[in-house]
Amino acid sequence: AVFAYADEKPCTLHSGGKYYDITPLKSSKDYQFEIDAGRKFYLNVCKGVATDPWNTGVSEDEGDIAGLIRRDHGDFVIGIVNTTLEMVEGGLMLRQSNGSPCKDMDNVRGSSSIRFICDTSVFAAGNPVVIDTFPPNSEDACHYELEWRTLFACPTGERGVLSGLFVSCIITAMILFMLYMVASTLYNYFVLRLRGPQLLPKFT
Repeated sequence: AVFAYADEKPCTLHSGGKYYDITPLKSSKDYQFEIDAGRKFYLNVCKGVATDPWNTGVSEDEGDIAGLIRRDHGDFVIGIVNTTLEMVEGGLMLRQSNGSPCKDMDNVRGSSSIRFICDTSVFAAGNPVVIDTFPPNSEDACHYELEWRTLFACPTGERGVLSGLFVSCIITAMILFMLYMVASTLYNYFVLRLRGPQLLPKFT
């Protein structure tokens, strides 16, 4: 079964009474690894890649590039950034589509799916791994399936409404206190004509 909600924040998901958030995987530097006998694979999460693309066949107005593979005659884009996280058969998944035109396939474009697996033994972001392609075992594959074991795929806490209200109340109280201090000081100076330490408001 596939579960996804349109009103979720980008790259977050509520499912089975739990909250998931993979936004910590966003990185200023792309995740980089090699496939197909040395071809470089660049990937980011919930944002476009930082690597400059070359001859992708994808126009800029189509969206940010989720990932790309360096090939001989240009970069192959594996999809446009998608921030809708899904729960598929008990695992988190992101799907990307509308990538580069696929070789020898009419009207078919590059795509990918990333399955995020909760792994508490991975304390850092972890690393994505290509586990399958279509066509299989092809240097000109059109679809890539990746697996990513990471702590950030585990359920996490979410700031609730009450905690948000508490923070708002604290900030409001601080603002009111500062306004009181300023108003009282001005009153003591101009109306009561007090000077020195007597300018400060008294709370007794």
